[in-house]
Amino acid sequence: REEQIYTFDEKPSSRLEEKLSYACQLLSENNVGIAIYSVPDLTLLKANQLYLSFLNASFNSPCKTFGRNIYDFISGYKGSPAEQLLENAIATGKSQCLGVFQCDRSEKGITYWNRMSTPVKEGGRVKYLITNVHEVTELVVNERKIQVQEELFRNQKEQLEAILDNMQEAILVFDKDDNYILANKLARQHFKTRLQKVGDSRKETEYYDLNGRKIPSEEMPFYRVKHFEIVKDMILYFRLGEEEFYSLVNGTPVFDEDNRFLYGIISTRSITEFIRSQQELSEIQLKLFKTEQEKREVLEKAIEMKDEFLSLVSHELRTPLNVISTAVQAINYLCKEDLSDKAAKYIGMIRQNANRQLRLVNNLLDITRANAGRINVNRKNIDAVFLTKSITESVQSYASQKGIHLAFESSLTKLMIATDDEKYERILLNLLSNAIKFTPGGKWVRVRLSIENGNTCIEVKDEGIGIPEDKIDLIFERFGQVNSILSRQAEGAGIGLSLVKKFVEALGGEISVKSTFGKGTTFTILLPADTQINEYEEKPVMDLMDNRLVEISTVEFSDIYL
Repeated sequence: REEQIYTFDEKPSSRLEEKLSYACQLLSENNVGIAIYSVPDLTLLKANQLYLSFLNASFNSPCKTFGRNIYDFISGYKGSPAEQLLENAIATGKSQCLGVFQCDRSEKGITYWNRMSTPVKEGGRVKYLITNVHEVTELVVNERKIQVQEELFRNQKEQLEAILDNMQEAILVFDKDDNYILANKLARQHFKTRLQKVGDSRKETEYYDLNGRKIPSEEMPFYRVKHFEIVKDMILYFRLGEEEFYSLVNGTPVFDEDNRFLYGIISTRSITEFIRSQQELSEIQLKLFKTEQEKREVLEKAIEMKDEFLSLVSHELRTPLNVISTAVQAINYLCKEDLSDKAAKYIGMIRQNANRQLRLVNNLLDITRANAGRINVNRKNIDAVFLTKSITESVQSYASQKGIHLAFESSLTKLMIATDDEKYERILLNLLSNAIKFTPGGKWVRVRLSIENGNTCIEVKDEGIGIPEDKIDLIFERFGQVNSILSRQAEGAGIGLSLVKKFVEALGGEISVKSTFGKGTTFTILLPADTQINEYEEKPVMDLMDNRLVEISTVEFSDIYL
């Protein structure tokens, strides 16, 4: 059977392009599916390819559809919603929208389209129908996403409301305009419908603290929260009618991304029954509180007196210790050749123990001054590389006698910083003393100096016995000792590291420690790398054999038995 071919030519007098210029322009753009039908016969006059693509394959070209009646190329059109759409448009003379339909013949998969018919009148009657279809896939997908999100939001909102309504506290949330925007079940029951804005309750209720003082507006939780303050456990007393109530109030502000006030959250818990049950004991409690205050004041005075006593005793002990040390030095200098080996041994024992006591006295004095806030820091420009290397080398003999390898490491040749060289020496010598105490022979102790994030970084790392993890926090406490790992050769009063920490903080730095039990410990100090301008030229830091450094090292290492 031969295929029938239909052809259609526009009448010269019809002037379709002129009459429907806008629709014809859309036909050429092919962004929207456009078709023009004549009325009343519903013959397809023009259509673009996008519109034709929605037809069956046998009718999706102009030569197969132009000039044909709509019933010929759209199967199932009779009695369909589309037919009703066109009839309504013709009857009313107004545009009709059929709504969204689904299409799965696109390369993009399933797409969604909207269909509309618009009548065009001529001579008072409808002569043409312009039918258009345009893609609304993105809109449909977004609407479905919004629906899913709204459903999720509703579920979350219901869950949140259920949680809030089952809480034992009354929860109120207010905005920056002082309007209450949320209240849970307990809050609604308590305040009923009386409250709409912050401050409404003060119109009919006055609030007091536990001492009976009327609380002014600027001290109320709502006011404080709105002014960026967190309220913790504030007790309010108020009366409603003949009844008295006590509430425990907490509050916190919520900020936006620009750190501006967004919401205030207030939670209140009734403690009325608790207060009533405690009223008979209130006077006793108040007396106990005052007694505790008095005890605390007495204890603080006792601690102060104890520190003063320690300071006094330390000063008194320092004088005879200095005399003993001086006498021992004089004996060694004047009578060294006349001393027998046994006498020299005893003189050495006297000197070492005198130094141990002098070290303890010095530490006690320093820790007492530190607790009283009287650490004096005398800053000057020093070469940290030279000073650190000198300090390390000054204790080389102690390390060698224990068979320990001691090394100073730094990629810097010079580093000028403003610090107190005496405090710096005390810090480093104490850490080296600890490292050598707890490191067995044949192992290493390393001192490293570097710049880290603009700070002077000093590390003292040993391969000693380490510190148990549960004792790390104890080592910087006053009189704190890790007793389980101390031996007779590493005793001390337990104030050295506490003093080191205070010295480091006085120099504007910080100290930290990392340790693996049985493998070693690393102390890290960070100090500011700033320098200061001096009014006079600084002298060289020190000679390697400077007596002061030798004496300090001797005292600091006096509790190491060799």
